[in-house]
Amino acid sequence: MPAMRAVRSRFAVLTLAAVAPLMLAACGPKPTEEKTGRGVLVIAIDGLRTDHLSCAGYDRPTSRVLDGLAKQGVFFDNAWSSAPRAQPAHVSLLTGCDPWIARRAHAGAEEGSEGVSWRIPAGAPNVAREFLAHGFETAAFLPSNELTPLVGLSGGFQLCSVPAGDATERFDGVAQRFANWLTDQGGATKWFAYLQVDDLVSAWSRPAADERTDTLFTPRAELDEVPPVSAAENAFFALPTGRWSGGALSVGEYEARYDGRLRGLDDQLGALFERLRRAGRLRATTVIVTGSFGTAFGESGLYLSSGTLADGELRVPLIVRPALAIELERGRTSSALVGTADIVPTLLELHDIARPRGLHGRSLAGLLRGTASDVPPGHTGLPRTLFASGGLLPGWSAIDATHCLEHVDARVRGAGLVAASYVGERRSQAGEEREFLHARAAPAPDRTPGARGDRASGHLLDAAQDSAARDRLLAAGREWFAWMERARRLLQDPRPLGEDAERRAEYELLRARDLVGDLP
Repeated sequence: MPAMRAVRSRFAVLTLAAVAPLMLAACGPKPTEEKTGRGVLVIAIDGLRTDHLSCAGYDRPTSRVLDGLAKQGVFFDNAWSSAPRAQPAHVSLLTGCDPWIARRAHAGAEEGSEGVSWRIPAGAPNVAREFLAHGFETAAFLPSNELTPLVGLSGGFQLCSVPAGDATERFDGVAQRFANWLTDQGGATKWFAYLQVDDLVSAWSRPAADERTDTLFTPRAELDEVPPVSAAENAFFALPTGRWSGGALSVGEYEARYDGRLRGLDDQLGALFERLRRAGRLRATTVIVTGSFGTAFGESGLYLSSGTLADGELRVPLIVRPALAIELERGRTSSALVGTADIVPTLLELHDIARPRGLHGRSLAGLLRGTASDVPPGHTGLPRTLFASGGLLPGWSAIDATHCLEHVDARVRGAGLVAASYVGERRSQAGEEREFLHARAAPAPDRTPGARGDRASGHLLDAAQDSAARDRLLAAGREWFAWMERARRLLQDPRPLGEDAERRAEYELLRARDLVGDLP
């Protein structure tokens, strides 16, 4: 592996400098609580896949800073996003709820079209609002205005910072705005900050902060296929127009660029953590780094994009590094089945804030402290099941410890090309539903962990033939999304409950199941 050795030597000094702050965070004098206010920093990285991190067994050194952060906390390597696209994914991260409650579909609109928008209901939980109510200063720092149409996004944030106009900033710009804001806060101020990062999503259309990252890694020989280019922004089995870099680049060349950008972003995260350490804030800050959703490299029919309910777009890393005053066993990897909706209840419990009603996620504090099983029971006493929706096609997925079931509606509902490219024709038969069940298998002994093409789970496996698993997940998904639709309708109805006996009864039923919070 001469190319790999060259990469290691080329960036050895930079990497050690980036990881050192995380190793040194536990050393030196401890600031007093009077001098250093507690901080909470959530970094949500769009397009970040679990299986491209070094700490997850990837065969390229992409994430040494994140590996160091995981050694200061717990790495959840079996975490799943609630949605494969930005707006619904961030809904779940900010509310701790299934994003279905924020979905607004206009009549006749395709799922992946502009006819579907997202609105966080006023009655939904809001992580920033909870921290604000408990004396924390709150702010969100976004790289663009992509999320600003997400009505309700800024609820609870005293500052929602975006670049001017239609500009898009790399992480270094987002981090600078955050650092400037934090400098303005008093040393004893408690604070909560949410950073969205889109450097991996924009890797195909924007120059890198360091041009060396694009040539860090040698493309894999087995990924030499050159995908066609679509005329549309969203299409299956072709590169979206906006992701095409010109010329005939192979999937391996695109993947190598992605991995290089991830390495560069990892170094920038190290610089931010060093800045927090020098300011005396890192010790007292709980840091969470997660993927909001992943990136597909052709496994599910999408290239350099996201929007299906496949592993590459839903399985994301979750690293929780609590403030050092919070006692727990650090440096562990947990394989518990967890979701991005679990982040909100986890943060609230770690910071002694009462859990509001209506959260759909569950706190991971017990797993962090080692006082709960890695396979906690669900509300029904059965093994846990996670759910995802909000893709390019109508439908959902249900994921448990052994299997994943995708259930999508492949009908073409308009003139768009998304569903047409999926089914191979302009219009398909009404009521055409498609399922894909696969086993979430462990790697076979003769496979190299992390090597592309040798992954032993998800869409690179044949469909599973397990009728019991299929029936179990199908029933669970149908039941869950039936309840989510009822909760959505109630929460998005602007009318007060008042004396409407029918709506009041519906509210009481949903509230009893803890699917909605307290409403007037």
